[in-house]
Amino acid sequence: MNGTDLPEDFDTATAVTRIGRIWSQVLGVEHIEGSDNFFDLGGSSIDAVVMLRILHAEMSATVELADFFDLPTLQDLVGFARKSVEEQSQPVAESHRP
Repeated sequence: MNGTDLPEDFDTATAVTRIGRIWSQVLGVEHIEGSDNFFDLGGSSIDAVVMLRILHAEMSATVELADFFDLPTLQDLVGFARKSVEEQSQPVAESHRP
């Protein structure tokens, strides 16, 4: 963990690089930039499902397909995935029974 209590994977620059590699793998596109749109690069909804599963497996980020349609750029996805991991890393409050 780093100073923000996020996995090192979510240092923004590292996350952009790692998620960009996932996109490259799924889409067969060699060069991905932060402003690139997944669907403009030729991605389909099936490709998105595959990519989101890899993202979850490699970086523990949970992003629903419906959310991804609203944030199809690499930069947007990194921001959303970061929030997902932050939420997962928050301690769960203990429930007190009366």
